[in-house]
Amino acid sequence: MFLIYDGRSHSRKAKADAAPSQGSGDRRRVEGRTPPHAAEAVAIVIRKQPLAKLPDPPGAVLFALDQPIGAPALSKLAAGRRSACILICDITRPVPNGLCLRPMIEPLMAAGIARDKITVLVATGLHRPNLGEELEELVGDPWVLEHVRIENHDARRDEDHVDVGVTATRGTPVRIDHLFAEADLRIATGLVEPHFMAGWSGGRKVVAPGVAHHETIRTFHPARFMGIRWRSSAISWAIPCTRSSSRSSRCWAMSTPSIRGSTRSATSSA
Repeated sequence: MFLIYDGRSHSRKAKADAAPSQGSGDRRRVEGRTPPHAAEAVAIVIRKQPLAKLPDPPGAVLFALDQPIGAPALSKLAAGRRSACILICDITRPVPNGLCLRPMIEPLMAAGIARDKITVLVATGLHRPNLGEELEELVGDPWVLEHVRIENHDARRDEDHVDVGVTATRGTPVRIDHLFAEADLRIATGLVEPHFMAGWSGGRKVVAPGVAHHETIRTFHPARFMGIRWRSSAISWAIPCTRSSSRSSRCWAMSTPSIRGSTRSATSSA
């Protein structure tokens, strides 16, 4: 549910009286507490389109990896690569890793990438690491745990990051986990859903803030961005957090040809 007032939207639970429906959402007048600057608030329930369940989820995953939209098959991308890193969201995101990881890893091995050169990296951002039974639940497949390296990103370990410069617009320092930055083949997976600060989660957010240095994260993901008046779920244009995240990921991507021989960041700048 989203409260719409003053041209802005804010996610908030509220009691409402039913009113005639208009457009694609259920429009209701909200009773109770409203923001002090809003004379009237209106709640709109936004529902996703109904989708039929996949009759064969494993088969659908294999098909998507073999015939992706606008990209070569994973097996072709893996040809000739010496190492690979797969990013997964941490335990805060409900991603079916148990369904998806092995179908991604087996083509990498079939293409000649050694098992010890394949890493699954948990994109924790500034969250705590996922360990023990929690990590097993997150990965969701004993085969993956037994066959490849699983690591948690640690944004506070300076020596684990590659420094690739700053973004052109905001001067955001861009440091990325070396396990991802130095891999020959880099794969980012994740959940795409409305995000209260960035508009949408997933995608570029799995790289930054997912596997970025804490200084990179604190520059474009600070609490002060919560006060941006147009910040809201399902809106991405003009949001500083989203723009900086995209630019950080783009800055890293443009620097990758020269990363492999670079020196990792040993100290954090003030």
